[in-house]
Amino acid sequence: MIDLGFVIAALMPVILIKIFGEDNLSAVWRGSLGFGLFPAVAVFFWRLKMEEPTRYKEGAMRSKVPYWLIFKRYWKGLVGISIVWYVSG
Repeated sequence: MIDLGFVIAALMPVILIKIFGEDNLSAVWRGSLGFGLFPAVAVFFWRLKMEEPTRYKEGAMRSKVPYWLIFKRYWKGLVGISIVWYVSG
């Protein structure tokens, strides 16, 4: 399916250029973006309505997330990324 998506994503601007012409590239860009939005939104809403598997429900955290444990394990990466964002921004 992803290969079909790549082909459609490459052909959609070509089709829209044939429809709108090369003088109206703003409409081609907006049309390409709009057509690409439909599958993503459809999958998003489909995923929201989909029921979680039983195995996931059994092992999922119910209410208390161990944020201290997460920070304790990943603090080096978080500090590194924060420094990179600060320096590049």
